[in-house]
Amino acid sequence: MKLFSTKTLKIFFFLGVVSLVTSKDTEKPKLVSCPGNIAKEITTGSIRIFWNQPVYTDNCGKTCLTIIPDTSSGSRFLVDSIHTVRYIAKDPSGNRNEECVFTVEVKRKVQACSPLKPPRNGAVVYNNKMRLAQVYGKQGFYPVGKIAFLYVCINGQWKDAIPTNPASIPFPDYLSRTPVDMASLGFVMLLSFNGDCNQPAVKQSIISSFSSNIGAKPTDLIHNVFVCGQVAGK
Repeated sequence: MKLFSTKTLKIFFFLGVVSLVTSKDTEKPKLVSCPGNIAKEITTGSIRIFWNQPVYTDNCGKTCLTIIPDTSSGSRFLVDSIHTVRYIAKDPSGNRNEECVFTVEVKRKVQACSPLKPPRNGAVVYNNKMRLAQVYGKQGFYPVGKIAFLYVCINGQWKDAIPTNPASIPFPDYLSRTPVDMASLGFVMLLSFNGDCNQPAVKQSIISSFSSNIGAKPTDLIHNVFVCGQVAGK
């Protein structure tokens, strides 16, 4: 007994083809885990950075996925740089997931400078946040060497903020009764105090002068460090 005509079978076959076409995979891979933002510190140069590859799931299985990074784990990154890493996961049907995005930042490691011995008959004010320092001398005394208007902490060392013909380090003592270095005499006269730098009023006057000279904000003042030198040759 014939159940279906040839025409009916053709229709079923056609419907079957239509069904196969309409059931094509349109589901994109799902992101399970993605590396978080990465931050590293180095003193100079570059660094090789590694991270775990993101994890995805898909209805085709895990092994069928193609995972494409625009930057591979283990790449080198330069100091003072920030880079955005993007991953794309594709299944055999061409469905894509582009949700995994994170940054890799390489900062320059700040090397702190240790406070230097204050000059005799002088005082030093540091600002650890701004990494700056100024030397003050007692009126009536002059440094036995050149001083700078401003010192800056660079790579763990205090240096004259003006690198041409730099002032001497460590700070020269204020022991001369007459000017020694005429080139820095203007700084000596400007950065001077009257009285004993151990006295609160004198100390505050020096700190206020320093804060004004470096353009410190009120929030920066807590980072000021004051050191008074030994009194000599009264």
